[in-house]
Amino acid sequence: MSVKIRLKTLGAIAVYIVLIVLGFGFLTIANNNVEESHKKTAHTHKVIQKAAVLLGTLTDAETGQRGFLLTQDEKYLEPYTAAIAVVFKELDSLRALTLDEPDQQKRLSRIQTLVVRKTTELENTIDLAKSGRLPDALKIVSSNVGREFMDTLRRELNDFNAEENRLLSLSEVEFEKNETIL
Repeated sequence: MSVKIRLKTLGAIAVYIVLIVLGFGFLTIANNNVEESHKKTAHTHKVIQKAAVLLGTLTDAETGQRGFLLTQDEKYLEPYTAAIAVVFKELDSLRALTLDEPDQQKRLSRIQTLVVRKTTELENTIDLAKSGRLPDALKIVSSNVGREFMDTLRRELNDFNAEENRLLSLSEVEFEKNETIL
């Protein structure tokens, strides 16, 4: 009789051990899912922040250009020079962060085209002013071509950010779902 009791006890202990191992396995998987969801959410926040930096950088470049055209004082070119030094790095960073998103890559191609056009327009007007052709530079500014580039760029970045916000919402829902499992 004692052999049967021992077998039943060992069987019960084995069942408990299996349940404990399965429980830890389930918690490990759930924890990994929460961590992955958190990474996705953090990544998307980083992309949105980089897009804002890109727009801010171009705005700084434009501010420097306008200040220089108004004053002809080269110190006003400092924001322009600083912005031009980083604007394409910011764009490259956005490309790298969204490699797994083909639609965002297409948007970034359109954005890059606009950034090139905008920076070329800024450079042209500054070069004209530096070479003594300020009226020609101001004529370009007055034509609103630069404003049109920036307006189109803002629309593209708004579309880009809308997609990132959609992805962020999905990541947050996934995060909350996984977190409630824990």
